[in-house]
Amino acid sequence: MDKLHALTDLSESLLEQVPQSLFKVKRKLPHIHALLAKYMVQKAHLKPLAEQKTKDLLIGTNYNPSSIEALLSRVSVDLYKYETNDEDLASKGPSESVQKFLNLILQNSCDSLSQTVLYSAKARNKEKLDNDWKTLRTRIMESRGIEYFTVPSPKRQKSSQETVSPYVSAYTTVVLKFFDAKLDNRYYNFINDFIYLEQARREVDRESLEIVWRIIETQTEAARGSEEIMAVSILNRTCGFFEQLFIEKVIETTREDTLRKRVVAYAMSMAKRIANYRPEYDDNGLPIWTVLYTYMRGGLRNEFMEYITSCFLSKDLGRFFDEYFTTGVLSNSSLEEILSILHSSENLDIFKRALLIIISRHNQEIDEVQDNSLEDYLWVKLKLVCIYDDATADALEHNFNEGCNIKGQLRGGYSLLHLADFQKYLIEFGPTHFNNSCALYATALVSALCYGEAIMYLKNLPDYSIQALHLSLVLKEAGLLPMFIGNDRMFDDIEGITHVNFNKMLSDYIKNFSARLPNEALVYISFMTSSQYIVNEASSLVMASDNFYIVTNKDAYIFSNSFKKAVGDTNYCLAIESIANYAVSQKSREASRLYDLIGQSRNVFLAWIIEMKQEIHVLSEKWKNEYSKIWNLKEERGECPKINYPAAVYPGIYDRYQQQGIFASNRQLELGILILNCFMTFYTALNARQFRYAILTLSEAKIFPIRPLIEHSTIISIMKDVPDEVKEEIPRVIFNLLEVHWIIFSRGGNSGNLDLKNDMNNLIAFFEDLYEQFKHLPSVIGKFTQYNMPVKNIRNMLMVS
Repeated sequence: MDKLHALTDLSESLLEQVPQSLFKVKRKLPHIHALLAKYMVQKAHLKPLAEQKTKDLLIGTNYNPSSIEALLSRVSVDLYKYETNDEDLASKGPSESVQKFLNLILQNSCDSLSQTVLYSAKARNKEKLDNDWKTLRTRIMESRGIEYFTVPSPKRQKSSQETVSPYVSAYTTVVLKFFDAKLDNRYYNFINDFIYLEQARREVDRESLEIVWRIIETQTEAARGSEEIMAVSILNRTCGFFEQLFIEKVIETTREDTLRKRVVAYAMSMAKRIANYRPEYDDNGLPIWTVLYTYMRGGLRNEFMEYITSCFLSKDLGRFFDEYFTTGVLSNSSLEEILSILHSSENLDIFKRALLIIISRHNQEIDEVQDNSLEDYLWVKLKLVCIYDDATADALEHNFNEGCNIKGQLRGGYSLLHLADFQKYLIEFGPTHFNNSCALYATALVSALCYGEAIMYLKNLPDYSIQALHLSLVLKEAGLLPMFIGNDRMFDDIEGITHVNFNKMLSDYIKNFSARLPNEALVYISFMTSSQYIVNEASSLVMASDNFYIVTNKDAYIFSNSFKKAVGDTNYCLAIESIANYAVSQKSREASRLYDLIGQSRNVFLAWIIEMKQEIHVLSEKWKNEYSKIWNLKEERGECPKINYPAAVYPGIYDRYQQQGIFASNRQLELGILILNCFMTFYTALNARQFRYAILTLSEAKIFPIRPLIEHSTIISIMKDVPDEVKEEIPRVIFNLLEVHWIIFSRGGNSGNLDLKNDMNNLIAFFEDLYEQFKHLPSVIGKFTQYNMPVKNIRNMLMVS
């Protein structure tokens, strides 16, 4: 029964360590105790449960009370395996598997399983999990959405009430997966996951940007080659996207059994919807040009050519379309004939006219076919966009301009639609032209390659700012985002094109969660394009919370592993150096470890010197308090251990530097450290009231003119080589050394007093010599000035005595 109490006590203590929102299961505690009692009795049923891994309880669970009960039951079973007859079960502690689980929760792994599930997406990755923490973490994040694993910083502890927007968490999960894939040189279609997230959103008052994401997915696949080739490729792929959308619409609105029949049915329906339209029919009673336009609109080239060449009324034009489909442009002679047809009659079939305008890229409005929907409008305009270089385009417009004669006949003009002009039209129209529909206007901008304008438009809408950030990330990774580097503005118009301050956008975004989710913030920082931004943001992330473990703890944080790999050694070292400098300013002991990470041994030594000075200050203040009780001070015999501060506090670094000969290459700093070690031993001995041993410590170091006597000039030449930070400690040590001499001198008889008096006179003269030598060092002379009067007072007392 005592063992049962031990089990229940342990289960209760474990339950107290479960995240905050799960405390409601405490009301189930009596039931948990009953379960434990049951397991204690039914020993035969323990083995199958004991063999089940603790991790299996995590996967797929909703962290409900019954799951916690099962987990605690598992804890009790594992503890039972360690039960013996002669040892107290409670003293055995959790088994290895249970301890591993507790480590995940309590030791640098997670602190936010307490959040309410606001967003849940089914994990599509069903393969068997590995037994590593990283895989487990990823799986839980996928299935839980916002359940993140972070560590609170020392400065800012995470409150159980803090939450992260479910959509921020969902997008961050996708970015983390893309980050890992990028490091491993694996392809990962993270745009597809962004589309999935957009589909999952169900706000009543929010328009979906799914089509925008799908267009960008299509365009990024075409982002290859030189700038000119890439633009043409993107335009063609965007047209292809709208053609696919059109086919989906045709299939959805018709019921025939084959695609061709569906297209024909849709064409006939479209012809009927146009008022006063009198089409040309083929032998089967089909509207010829409407059917052909529908084939063209759906990107069905083979069906188009097959139909146009089989129809008597259209086959004469088949060669022009074949040339267009083959090369993408018409020859000058073909273009001349098409323009002649277009300008010869005003009564052309509207769909025939539309087809001829498209293949000739003649910039004319085709209201009957382009005003049906935004997709139709964009498709027509993108089909008309000029793909020639400026010189060729100018020559074509000049040759076929109004007033030129073709075969003796005056024809109409010819103009080309340049992409820049089309973009300008859309931007000038603004969202009001698109009924203030965010989705429609963003679709138009993205389709016309107005990426900067689209990002700026969405960024200024609070409900779409997260999408704007991640759209920017996708476009940046594809090399499509026009960017600039600046400090103040988020957007800037450069040569008529809106450019995005991508680094600032990322910086502003991660401020919302960097303190709670440092790993996730570092992932976003790794995508920045400026070394200065990367260094500043990464170092600020650490300095804002004084959490240097973000750098040094490689098990819990990514700073010194995957982040380092992502941003490169140079940026990593610069960031560490900035953080280490900050650590020095904050007098943190982590400074030397940080400098050691980037191989700056000299700065490691300087950090040690600063730390040792802090220790000396504490010890000297303690001695100051002791000296105030001078008449009660009783000298003790004995010798305190000699202090080697770096070897004691940083044994790994110290031993490595000794083996690698790094001390030998930094003699001045090594000397400074040796002197400070001597000072620390001196003060430790003073505080232990080992006065004579304290004096002996400095005497053996041969850095002060006390027995055995050493020439002042010899010591001064040594002192000149030590760092200024060490020189600053000398006046205080001389003064305290004079104090301890005075204690012994004032209590002693005639025996030995002459030697003590000579030592004190030598020390005072030595102090004055150093005072003159170091006048050119402001920080050092300031310390000497501070102790100048107290030293003179001791000299006066010595003279009187």
